[in-house]
Amino acid sequence: YAKAFGYLVALDSASLYVGGGVRANSSDPQDVSWRIERWSKAGGPMDWGKNVNPTTGEDWIRGLAVDGKSIFAVGSANRKWRVEKRNKNGTI
Repeated sequence: YAKAFGYLVALDSASLYVGGGVRANSSDPQDVSWRIERWSKAGGPMDWGKNVNPTTGEDWIRGLAVDGKSIFAVGSANRKWRVEKRNKNGTI
């Protein structure tokens, strides 16, 4: 199985945001964490990446959007809705 995977993309004027998941526990393939990364549209290394593991179950990002100041991620955490609003530096 893949350890990390990205499947959502959002853009602003300077950055590319990728949402996906990462296996939080190699011995339990059902323990999936959220993963959000920011990359410069000009190329180069990743600006930052954040893993969020709110439960020991399956936590999936299903949508990702950006506006002038924030990043919004929506999905599920152990089969319950979860919504996060982060600033563009990745902090809540």
